[in-house]
Amino acid sequence: LADAGLQATQLVLERVAECDAEQRIPIAGSVVCRLPSGGSKVVVVGNNRRIPPLHGDCDCIGYPTDHGETGAIRMLDDVASVDWANAVFATSLSPCIMCTRCIEALHALGLRSVVIAESSSFQGPEDRLDALAGMTVVRLTQPTLVATMRRFARR
Repeated sequence: LADAGLQATQLVLERVAECDAEQRIPIAGSVVCRLPSGGSKVVVVGNNRRIPPLHGDCDCIGYPTDHGETGAIRMLDDVASVDWANAVFATSLSPCIMCTRCIEALHALGLRSVVIAESSSFQGPEDRLDALAGMTVVRLTQPTLVATMRRFARR
């Protein structure tokens, strides 16, 4: 699942950069599945939509519970149709308890791989993810993302 994890992480970093440029909350999540052919498929990319963009081409109105992870999950048409056993869920920031519980629900559907791109500026209850049977949690310290979160904290 390494290629899917890299792709999911890259998608998260791109979405964070977009949100940061729009003066929005720069937190995102994505899901990429490994295909039987060895390729990968982007399932979803979402972001924290608590603050709507300044331009009008988004249907979001600012949901208080729409964090990076929940924003991505909410965009799925059918959560049960995702091949979770071959999926990687990447998040730009250590998930809060609400988002951790959502990832726990995906684990019940078969998710076994999570990438956390940055957890130095905020640390959620990652121990809950570590405790899930068969779950692999990859923790990164992505320098661009660390700088983005520090800049965001000063806004």
